[in-house]
Amino acid sequence: VYYLIDALRADKLGITDNLYEEQFKEGAVFSNAFSNAVRTADSLPSLFSGKYKFTLVEKNEDVPFVSDQELLLAEYFKAKGYVTAAFINNPWLDLSNSSQGFDELYFCWNPVEEYSTFPSEKGYEGMKYGDMHDLLQSFVEHNRQKPIFIFIHTMEPHIPYETPLNMRAYSRETQAGLSEMLYEKFAKSPHKPNLEDPSPVELKAVKDIYRDAVLKADDFFRDTMSILKEENILDKLSLLILTADHGERFYEHRSWVHGPPDIYNEVIRIPVMISGKDIKPGIYRENVQLLDIFPTIVDWMGDDPFEYFNGTSLLDYIADKEDWRHKRLIYSDGTGQRVQYAIIQGNIKVIINGNKAEVYDLAKDPEEKDNIASNPLFGELIQEAKSFQSRYKRSFEKKSRQLSAEDIERLKTLGYIK
Repeated sequence: VYYLIDALRADKLGITDNLYEEQFKEGAVFSNAFSNAVRTADSLPSLFSGKYKFTLVEKNEDVPFVSDQELLLAEYFKAKGYVTAAFINNPWLDLSNSSQGFDELYFCWNPVEEYSTFPSEKGYEGMKYGDMHDLLQSFVEHNRQKPIFIFIHTMEPHIPYETPLNMRAYSRETQAGLSEMLYEKFAKSPHKPNLEDPSPVELKAVKDIYRDAVLKADDFFRDTMSILKEENILDKLSLLILTADHGERFYEHRSWVHGPPDIYNEVIRIPVMISGKDIKPGIYRENVQLLDIFPTIVDWMGDDPFEYFNGTSLLDYIADKEDWRHKRLIYSDGTGQRVQYAIIQGNIKVIINGNKAEVYDLAKDPEEKDNIASNPLFGELIQEAKSFQSRYKRSFEKKSRQLSAEDIERLKTLGYIK
């Protein structure tokens, strides 16, 4: 079971409750995990192919469309005799052609009303989760005796931050007028919310609203886990993975939400948690990335990870088979108008933006405020970062992509297109 929560920051903005981690008390929690992209459209193709986004597309193609020639995660399971199903609230899995290999693909959004301010509970559930609960229940009831691969992608706490007022905890005391004003700004202009230099009160309110969305996402996760356990889908022999496609910004570097324009850690640090048979419990602090999950699954299934993978099995990490801190280079794609990406090695992070470079020591400067690129000690790493993409062969196959009217409306709602 692969459970992905859209736009979930690793730090969850200071929520101290045990939330998702409770399910992984006997599992592996990776506290320094990174997405390989700042938005879903790039993150999912890498996740399902095990390759860097830039190897899947032409040099300047903004949105990847995965070739039919690629072997994707669901196709791997299908070849192993598994029944494969995806339950998704975000259309990019299908629109990027990353859905290859799924026997069943359930689109689980169901708008039940139109609203200009916060929705009712019914409207909220319909937009965020739709029929996912019932569809998942039906699928597992009909396939419980078979080997199953299930991928779940839920949208809360993705923008617009629309948890109904009567379902809130952190933001319950936020003035109604302020809540509605912030909702309008993030719903009407999700690419770039019109909220520059927010006051402390406004910034706290936005964060509190996001925290409430994180709590609702946890409620749905717990509900889903209950279904899978009651139907004996999840047991001690199963593998459970929880992660996110990217994080979320709250004006730490004068930008909001996710996607372009920048690639700081608030938008690429994510949770990664794994539990199941032969997974050694613990909190692991070395750098890992989403690209590691496909190789980890293949390794867990008893096969050798494929040579072309750009990630490495986390089972090697857990078993202390490699010196991860000094050997690994983590890559994350920033997209946008200019070539922008980040390389992380140990505590040092290099951001390449066109011909410019930024360097941060994450141990001393976790908020990435002090650019030390002028220090000659990092000249070699900067050059290594600038040449990073040139080392990898591109394996794309150019295709056109047609969006339906429903696709366009859904993407507008989520802020992906104007």
